[in-house]
Amino acid sequence: MQSNRHKSGSADICLLTETYYPITGGGETQARVLAAGFAAAGSNTNVLTRRTDSSLPRVEQLDGATLWRLAPAGPGHLKKWGLILSAFVRLLRLRGHYDVILVGGYRVLGIPSVIAGRLLGKPCILKADSIGEFSGEFFNPGLKRFGLRYDRFPVNIVLAIRNSILRRADAFIAISAVIADELRAH
Repeated sequence: MQSNRHKSGSADICLLTETYYPITGGGETQARVLAAGFAAAGSNTNVLTRRTDSSLPRVEQLDGATLWRLAPAGPGHLKKWGLILSAFVRLLRLRGHYDVILVGGYRVLGIPSVIAGRLLGKPCILKADSIGEFSGEFFNPGLKRFGLRYDRFPVNIVLAIRNSILRRADAFIAISAVIADELRAH
């Protein structure tokens, strides 16, 4: 693993999150606080997120971190799935600028992060932001529109493949006891 250690001994971080500031929900706020904290501690910090509004800059400095807003740009609930490819490519391009991959909300971004981490020999840590991220139950409200469920064919097959990739993460972070129990169960 290539190391970009600073004199402070801090590791350089690449933080991935589906959405980020100026969106201000709980996960977005938590990701921003983490990024600012890592940067303040001396880590070279890159944040990868989706460019939810095409008027937002593609790259900017914010709170001491470099923020990369990735395609696909613009509003739309299903566009987050495009992050699988764009985040993977950016992780490869930035490989010399981080030591650790940290994913906040790994529903979509866990896949490219774990694969890139394995290919590059960099630890990948997945942090669940919601109950049901690993089991797939989180997807049920969206799947219901199509008459599908997370625990039925064909979705259960896709989730099994996804989860086989996610299990290769180096560590998991649970923000509640309920999420910790879910991770232990799976």
